[in-house]
Amino acid sequence: MSSLKKEASQFLLIRESWSQLVGIIINQPKIMLPFAIMSTIEVSGIVLIFMLLQDPWVNFIRPVIKWYWQEQFLHYPLNLVLLAQLFYYFQVIITLIIGTLITGMTINAINQYKLKGDFSFKKAFWETLPKYVHLLIISVILLVAITFAFNLQKILIMKLIAKNLDIFTSLKANMVNISIFTGTLINGLLQSFFIFACPAIMINNKNCLAALFSSVWCAFSKMFAVLMIVLVPLSIYIPIAMLKGKLFYIMDHIVPEITLFILLAGIIVTLLINVVITVSSTQLYMLIKGQDK
Repeated sequence: MSSLKKEASQFLLIRESWSQLVGIIINQPKIMLPFAIMSTIEVSGIVLIFMLLQDPWVNFIRPVIKWYWQEQFLHYPLNLVLLAQLFYYFQVIITLIIGTLITGMTINAINQYKLKGDFSFKKAFWETLPKYVHLLIISVILLVAITFAFNLQKILIMKLIAKNLDIFTSLKANMVNISIFTGTLINGLLQSFFIFACPAIMINNKNCLAALFSSVWCAFSKMFAVLMIVLVPLSIYIPIAMLKGKLFYIMDHIVPEITLFILLAGIIVTLLINVVITVSSTQLYMLIKGQDK
């Protein structure tokens, strides 16, 4: 009976978190502004990388490209594949440096809205700045954890394929899609343990270590609710990931320039995911902390 009550309470937490998410977006749509700015920077990144891969600028990076890739990736249409790969690196760096600040500002803005019914991004910026290092440390740890887990996943998949067992041989053709689904689960699980660290820093003024322990404890105590808050939005990105996984095939059967549309679609979807996860997880954190008092 107690387990049923626990599950029911977690369903209520999910419903309330998403309800408050919808409420704040309807009443205060400007909450999405920092992430929209982030998306604008990412689009600018695509343009800059595209220009960098054209003459005469490409001559400056030609030795580096030839070292890490091949000469053919400097020419159409493979330069669009290279653009997608370089944009991925750009996106990781921008997310780490600017996205961390934007996440902290958004959490602060939500807290302001909760207390006063309105918020100021200017105030959010200045209150986030002193805590930026702690937020950045959390982001770096999460990035390292996800990178390690993804690399481990690839190694395990390659080893399973190498065994030439019938079950894995039959799945070989769908390994890209299987990797995407398992990767989403891994990403969601890891993010679930880190998801409350930033709210703990911004709302409860914890340092990065205390915030991480607090986040792990909260995640364990409400694991189902946390997983739903994280995994449901993340799953929206699966179609984009599948398109990127079949990029060569799509370029060959449609037009190479479809790469640009896939990248732009990925930016829009990422914007939505970031807003939903940041706002709903912050609301969930506040609800859990309110429950515990």
